[in-house]
Amino acid sequence: MEASPLVDRRSNITGVANLRPVAPALVLLLLAGTLPMPAAECNCSTVKERDSWCEVHAIGYIAGLGIRTYVLFEALDAHGHEVDPAAFPCPNCRRAIEADGFCEEHRVGFVSGLAYFSRLTFLVASARATGGSAVPCPECRKVAQQNGWCDACGGAGFIGPVRFPGKRAYQEVVRALELVRRADVVGQRCAQCAAAMVTDSICPVCKLDYRDGVAHPFVPRGPSGRTAPAQPSAATRDN
Repeated sequence: MEASPLVDRRSNITGVANLRPVAPALVLLLLAGTLPMPAAECNCSTVKERDSWCEVHAIGYIAGLGIRTYVLFEALDAHGHEVDPAAFPCPNCRRAIEADGFCEEHRVGFVSGLAYFSRLTFLVASARATGGSAVPCPECRKVAQQNGWCDACGGAGFIGPVRFPGKRAYQEVVRALELVRRADVVGQRCAQCAAAMVTDSICPVCKLDYRDGVAHPFVPRGPSGRTAPAQPSAATRDN
């Protein structure tokens, strides 16, 4: 699959000074492109290991989770991308860059110099960066065959082969994984809504403003950026 130049996030991320307000445009910029063409052979086994996309079956995998919505898969940005730290004026972003943390305001995390614009991929990258791929004991190896928690070796949770020490870290990634599952279902209706759900941004098609995976009626931006969304209506609450 040959990516469109607009999909090359590593070379086209600019203007992050107003990251939250420009999130819809950012999503469109990053996700513009054509769907992948079918390949001659299935490579799902490799795809699962590398958090990538199988062109034959039109499915991508991140942390073992199958994702059918291609636009959502691209928005999750499994492998992160390089950014210029000087382009981030937000103090919280700068602290997150220095400490491999997550900026709650702009919904971006940083690990080993790479930026991740979804919580799930940030958490997985953080775990892997701290040796999270090691499976230390036989009981843990059994649990690692499927998602779950193991009390052996002091306790650890597994999302596929990735190890998360401590229940708090494990529960956080389980919540992030569930959000992606929900977004993939929404993607059957609107792929842009699916991407907005995991990036806390605005769907330009449906004019829905997503916060923490919940759709709100869109409220136009004021001079200082996007205003607080209105309360979700009955029509949008289930998204």
